[in-house]
Amino acid sequence: MGDASRELEFTERILVTDAKNYHAWQHRQWVIREFGLWDKEVDYINSLIAEDVRNNSAWNQRYFVISSTTKYTKEVLAKEFKYTTELINTTPHNESAWNYLRGILLDCDKHTYPGLLEFCEELYSQSVRSPYLLGFMVEIYEDMLQAKCSNKAEVLEKAVKLCDSLGEEHDTIRCEYWKYISRTLLIKYGEAV
Repeated sequence: MGDASRELEFTERILVTDAKNYHAWQHRQWVIREFGLWDKEVDYINSLIAEDVRNNSAWNQRYFVISSTTKYTKEVLAKEFKYTTELINTTPHNESAWNYLRGILLDCDKHTYPGLLEFCEELYSQSVRSPYLLGFMVEIYEDMLQAKCSNKAEVLEKAVKLCDSLGEEHDTIRCEYWKYISRTLLIKYGEAV
């Protein structure tokens, strides 16, 4: 009928009882895209994330909306970085927020993004051992090695120690993966140190 006036309310009612309902999210995305109903969506997502910071569907919706509207300009990226890191500070073991952070920084050099390495190292210094934090730090150190940082030996050692820590203690289900990453880093950057 071309009338979407009740569609967002309809999906909201579904999401109240099942905030991660894939079909409701897909329908909501279609309605928003088809009828240009972008205006209040970030506010709605903020309320869902405030209710449950681990709601991966809400984080995905946030990425969908911003990617489809303002895009991740330098200013938007800075705002999203701040928003996400503040929430990670409250729940550092939240995979959803770490995945969102990884997604928004996909086209950036992580090792040069302002404040990212310092943010991760600060959490680490507070004895946070979230596998998502440690994995993110491995990625940052690998970016530094690819960029031919001046302190290669130190950065490589940090990355390998984190891989060992992940495989042996903090992400044992993916032990073989972390061994592979460690070996790859050593092969790729070991001789160049």
